[in-house]
Amino acid sequence: MSAGENIDLLVQGTTPSLVNTEKGNEVIQKLNSLLNIRLIEGDVNSISYSDEDVVITLNQSGGSTGSIEGFEELNVFLCVNGNAQLKTILVKDP
Repeated sequence: MSAGENIDLLVQGTTPSLVNTEKGNEVIQKLNSLLNIRLIEGDVNSISYSDEDVVITLNQSGGSTGSIEGFEELNVFLCVNGNAQLKTILVKDP
């Protein structure tokens, strides 16, 4: 699977369906990688997506270690194991 690859929509009464193990596993694998998002500092801003995880690399600005200048904290509810949990994420306007 490559970054940005779309899962084809299912058509009622045809295969594949979510009952189909192969299609169900494809959906699960793509969703599982979203459960493993890592934020790291690097030389350039980038996002890489794989079957295992999503890595967001942010260019360190301002020259001070640990600084992610221009980002704000935002509280959002995320579904974690079927339960809504309040999480804090970093956001930045373009």
